Amino acid sequence: MKMTYYNIKKLSYSNFKYVTADSPAVFDFSTPGRGSLTILDGPNGYGKTTLFDAIELLLTGEIKSFREDLKSRGSDNYSILANDPKKPMKFAIDFQDSGGKIIHVERQLDYGSNGTPDEINTLTINGEPSNTIELQNLLHFTRNLFDLGIYISQRESLSFLQNKYKTRGQEVAEILDISFIQRKIDVLQETKKCLNYRLDNIKSDFSQREKQLNEDIDRLKQQIQMQGQSGIQPTYERLFYNDEYDFDKQEIDVSASFDSLIEPVELLKRFSENYENYQNMRFNLRIDKLVKWNQNDYLALYYRKFIKFLKENAKQLDKLNLIQKAANSLQKGEFSPDCSVYESFGISNTMITKLQNLTSQVQAIEKQLGNRESALQKIIDSRVKFISTYTKQQEKADLEKNVCPLCGTKVDDLLSAINIAERELSQGTSDLQQMLLLLKQEQIEAGNNILKCFENTLQENQSLIQLQNILSRVKDLDTIKLEYELKQVGVGSFECGSDACSMDEFTRSLQELLAQLSKMRRRCTTNLSRQDMISFGDLHNRFYEGKIRPHSPDSFQRKIEYIGYQYTQKSRTKIKNSEDLLCEIKKKYDRAERFYSEKIRTLEVILEKHKKAQKTYNNAIQQALKVPIFIFSGKIIQNYPLGLGIYAEISSAKIILKPENKVDDVYNVLSAGQLNGLALSVLLAVHTVYGKSSGLNMLLIDDPLQTIDEVSAISLTDLLTEQLNQGQVMISTHEDQKAKLFQYKFLQSGYDVKTINMQSIYLAQ
Repeated sequence: MKMTYYNIKKLSYSNFKYVTADSPAVFDFSTPGRGSLTILDGPNGYGKTTLFDAIELLLTGEIKSFREDLKSRGSDNYSILANDPKKPMKFAIDFQDSGGKIIHVERQLDYGSNGTPDEINTLTINGEPSNTIELQNLLHFTRNLFDLGIYISQRESLSFLQNKYKTRGQEVAEILDISFIQRKIDVLQETKKCLNYRLDNIKSDFSQREKQLNEDIDRLKQQIQMQGQSGIQPTYERLFYNDEYDFDKQEIDVSASFDSLIEPVELLKRFSENYENYQNMRFNLRIDKLVKWNQNDYLALYYRKFIKFLKENAKQLDKLNLIQKAANSLQKGEFSPDCSVYESFGISNTMITKLQNLTSQVQAIEKQLGNRESALQKIIDSRVKFISTYTKQQEKADLEKNVCPLCGTKVDDLLSAINIAERELSQGTSDLQQMLLLLKQEQIEAGNNILKCFENTLQENQSLIQLQNILSRVKDLDTIKLEYELKQVGVGSFECGSDACSMDEFTRSLQELLAQLSKMRRRCTTNLSRQDMISFGDLHNRFYEGKIRPHSPDSFQRKIEYIGYQYTQKSRTKIKNSEDLLCEIKKKYDRAERFYSEKIRTLEVILEKHKKAQKTYNNAIQQALKVPIFIFSGKIIQNYPLGLGIYAEISSAKIILKPENKVDDVYNVLSAGQLNGLALSVLLAVHTVYGKSSGLNMLLIDDPLQTIDEVSAISLTDLLTEQLNQGQVMISTHEDQKAKLFQYKFLQSGYDVKTINMQSIYLAQ
């Protein structure tokens, strides 16, 4: 199919660099003929490079020479190129093919007109939304072809030569769109990756199942070994008839795990083996518990018949307690106006009435006393109580006789001295106080008469009161548990045998009992742990109700052998099934492994062929440039000291540009003008070999002539006229002489020439 070529007919852009949004720059490049030259002249700084940047940005969506990373922090974007950052930058271009068909392309970059800082990059082709890839496919060019075979930038003219050898090779190899090969390679690699992943999963699944089955087989074999290898079936023997247990059934449920079924039997066997130790330790624990038992419980148990007697005489004791309370009040000189309570204690009405009358008279007189008399009376009363208490204690021989209780001075007759002091104290009292004193003496005498009756009653019941004093704190304690525990260790009774209740006797009897208990401790051959004791206790209670002796260890061993035989038969069947299953899985895995491995090997062969084809294709692309570069560089740079032209050595996807008979690259050897000449040679070589296969049959040259000499400029002009054919050339220069040279040469060769003075356009804006 014949290739369609496109030339730029018209270009416009607005809000880009010096061009405002309201006054777009518009350029008309149309010429009558197909081959044309457009010269952009004028001094530096009037928009020549701006025009080329607009074309590059419109066609590729970016400007190669733009540096985003100049800031120490952060980065720049294309918004800094906008004349007004708040408005979009707009670019439009019209392409015309040989038949006159127009393709209108627009690109718009917006960095803030919509109120957001995000980049909005839109492209339309003939009014329809599109993208850069579709535009490049339409015009049949790639980004690398644009950079190496269509456009040479003033700022990036040496970028290709500055690259490393391998990077040069990669850029040249990507001039043509051979992505279809890479896509096939990617698909093949992804398919291979999926197959490998699937195979790895199969391997992993097989390994896990193989490991699990082997572990099951080993475990079953160990169980068989543990359960015994005898082929004789043991006789069934039932051990427990009070309840039915899984391990004691004749038909064993082998679906349950062997360990769960055999565990209680092994525990019972161990319990049977340690039964004597268990019982002895259990007995000793009872002894320890009894030794540490609260003594009050022992006291209540020891004197339980006395406690029974106390409870039988509870009412009498309550009465005696009230009598004791009343006696204590009388001893303290506390007289209640209501003395009728004494009647219940057997006191005569005469004695009660007398005390009651005296108490009423005393209280009546006390109310008549003044403050001084009342205070003095309190002193006298306190003195009387003190002397009364002192006298009673002296009678008990607790205090030394004829010694003053206040100052400790010895007196020949203490009682006489007290009476003298009392008379002296009474002389300072009033008649009312004298009367009160006499009444109180009579009151005390009447109270003492009643007190003697109380004391006689208390003395008659002294044994009962003493018994209460000893046992009152323990009479309500429950001793049933203590009595039970004593019987469990063989102590039949712990009880007082005499008719008297004495703490000394109890203490002696308790010490004898505790000594007896300590001697009863049993010898244990093995010390069982606390956990063992709890476990054995549970077993004893569960299977034997905590009463009878367990079966012999041999009985449990026979039970273990019986269960083991049942499981052995099942285990052998399981082993056979597991081995058969493992064999079947291994066969399936081998088939799957062969299948996937064969597919992967086939893919690797195909993949290697595609990679080799890609490498061959890339190498062919690179090799095709060797002769043109050699010829064009020889004509342009005129480098006679180093030979006629620059030789492109291509090996291992690397491109080294060097003079003939030299081993080093020319980048560090040639001058700036010669390097620019070499860059133009590469541009022409790529364009000559591959550019004409592109829909963009054009060359864009942004002022590279300022660094090359006159001879090189003439040679370049000759080459352009020779290679242009039906193409379009845009070239910028700030030198009138070179602009005229280009104009003359192209007109001489029969091409249309159009000159645009950028300074005039700039000043007209």
